[in-house]
Amino acid sequence: MFDKFGKWHKEIYVNNETHPILVWENIQLFPKDSTKFTIATNGLESPEAIYASILIFDKENNDLLAESSTYRDKLVTLFGQFIIQENPKKVDFYELYWKQVDPKHWNDLQRFKKNKN
Repeated sequence: MFDKFGKWHKEIYVNNETHPILVWENIQLFPKDSTKFTIATNGLESPEAIYASILIFDKENNDLLAESSTYRDKLVTLFGQFIIQENPKKVDFYELYWKQVDPKHWNDLQRFKKNKN
């Protein structure tokens, strides 16, 4: 999402979690369709696992990934393409994310990086 649409609009912290759900609002995903979407993402990257989740809603807060949604197949295909096109070497998201969500962790990462070199 960040690579395609830039910085998220808001962060939602659930149950005192340290990592927020990132939310993009009023996003037009399809060039020939003026529908605006709200997209919420969450994920985890660790040595043991990589996990990503996504929720997509319309302006009436309908779940557009529900089996009954007419958008479901189009959205699954589109986000599958986003994943395939992702550049794993692109790291600008991490800088912005950690600086905003946990500046201390960002500083620790930078110190570790300097000491490693």
